[in-house]
Amino acid sequence: MSSTDDTRAAIRKTITSFLDAYIAAVEQPDKSSELLMRDLTPSCMRFIRPAAMVRSFGLDPAKGEDRDTYAARMKGELLILATARINIVKDSVIIDAENSCAAFRSEHWLTLKGRPETMLEFAWFMDFDKDAKIEKIVQVIDLAECVKYVETMKEVAKELGGLA
Repeated sequence: MSSTDDTRAAIRKTITSFLDAYIAAVEQPDKSSELLMRDLTPSCMRFIRPAAMVRSFGLDPAKGEDRDTYAARMKGELLILATARINIVKDSVIIDAENSCAAFRSEHWLTLKGRPETMLEFAWFMDFDKDAKIEKIVQVIDLAECVKYVETMKEVAKELGGLA
């Protein structure tokens, strides 16, 4: 196997592990967001797009989130999630082994406590280090569904005593 093939396989494995971490975190009794960090470099930055949506939440889309900021935000979300299923869209993974980057699409079926399941679609663009750890994430979110989902999250959090 060539070095390029090894790199491609390592990146593919990281992508799968990265998404599986969300399912595992929801299933943990303590709902720890630390599991979501396992495939990230210490300096990994995350950017959510479209930028207009990020601005609508009062945030600066150019700043992004570091690991700690993301972990803190996700801790609240994990507490109100009952279940999560994630699927990488068939034939959507594109890996550039020479430049250590990848793009793919995923479907996330999420059930908030006391609510029906919702499906959110994401497109991901990732940069990787030499060990196939994620250095940078750009996550493009289905705007219409995400806005509805965030509103439902706020309702559920309020019902559960302000957990999120």
